[in-house]
Parts: sequence; structure tokens; C-alpha cells
Amino acid sequence: MSVYWRTGIFLAAAALTFVCCQFFSEAETNPEAGVVVWLPEERLGYEVRTGQMGKEEKEWLPSDTTFLKRTYYEKWQTPPRIYETAVSATLIVAGSDSRSLHRPQVCLRAQGWTIEKREVVELETSGGKLEVMDFSLVQVMRNPDGSAYKDEKGDSANHRA
Repeated sequence: MSVYWRTGIFLAAAALTFVCCQFFSEAETNPEAGVVVWLPEERLGYEVRTGQMGKEEKEWLPSDTTFLKRTYYEKWQTPPRIYETAVSATLIVAGSDSRSLHRPQVCLRAQGWTIEKREVVELETSGGKLEVMDFSLVQVMRNPDGSAYKDEKGDSANHRA
């Protein structure tokens, strides 16, 4: 194939690319790079509460850390069962300071959890056996106002995970 044919094919491909970019440019053009941090704000049958970063979390994490915390309570439950069945989800995305990455134990303690027991367990996956750390956690249950929940005897109730 001659140089003229190769050059012609190259120019035709370049022209086609230019035309496609001009007329089919519906791609996302947000100039800001990043990660979408999102959790559902509503869930049918659940009361959804957005949590705030705790004192220790603020101290440990750099100011440019992205943080989102939501707790989902079943509307038909009453205390203490409502706290026992609640689902808590926290998303934390490190900012520019990569030194803020740490083991999960740091976050768990900063969120008010006490680690009662830790053990390595094996999980069977499609890729083979996977050894993971399993934590037995306890946390004082809290009322919506932040005060410790007390059971019928007046004792603080704990949530186990």
C-alpha cells in the first residue's frame, strides 16, 4: 500500500473522530474529578437519620475527608428492638492526605464501638478461601437525642454486632 493511501486512511479516520466528537458529545463533562458519596435518603418503612462526624473522627481525619453517615430504623419497631434492628452505614473517603488511611479498629472505636473479641475466620468464595478478621462489637444504644437508652430496669442497653 502506498504512502498516499495510508495517509488518506489516517486523515479520514481523524476527520471521522472529529465529527463524532462534535455531534455526539453527550458524555459527562464535569471538570471536577471525584467520587460520588451517596446513601439513600429515604427507604420505605424506615425512618432515616443522617449522622454527624463524632469528636474523635474530627480529630483523626483531615479536614478534606468526605463523610456520610445514615442510620435506618424500622418504623414498626419500638425500643429496644428498634435499636437492635437498625442498620447503620458510614462512607468515608480520604482526601488528599493519604496518611489518614488506617485500620478499621480506629474508626470503630471513634464511632463508639467496643471490640469485645477478634478472630480470624475463613470464608469460602468463588476465588477460594479468604481469611478475614471478624470483630464482635458492642455499643451503648442511644436515643434520638443522643442520651444513653435505658431498659425497664434502668440499665444502659447495649447493641451487639
